[in-house]
Amino acid sequence: MTKKEELENLVKIWRVQIKDNPPSWVIFEHGTCVIVKEANVDIKTQAKEILKKWGPVVPGTDLGDFSVADIDDEQLWLVTYTHPDIANIVNLTELSDEAGENPIGNTAIIGITGRNKRQEDAKTLNIIYIEDNFTSKE
Repeated sequence: MTKKEELENLVKIWRVQIKDNPPSWVIFEHGTCVIVKEANVDIKTQAKEILKKWGPVVPGTDLGDFSVADIDDEQLWLVTYTHPDIANIVNLTELSDEAGENPIGNTAIIGITGRNKRQEDAKTLNIIYIEDNFTSKE
């Protein structure tokens, strides 16, 4: 699968996850999604500010915490964090051999994988996709 196809697939997944009265949102290079709920702000700048503040992993604090939930087909898992507008999708194909033969039940490894992606995105702040639902489409 090409990078373009991977991004298109990730965008489709996020559109399903963010379905009720969709706000604007962005996807960063390592797959972290940041939701921007405020209209009349620069979406790019706001998303970067949120991730810069809430993205770094700080062990022993809320910034090290995560929750994991399976979505649709046991291959995809949603990882959420203290900040309600930051999340990741982890595909089981991304997991290393450390997850064992049955990574489906290993939510710790899945969560750490998502959290590591968030950490990387907080460092680079490289946006690869913007879904602007505030600007009127004429």
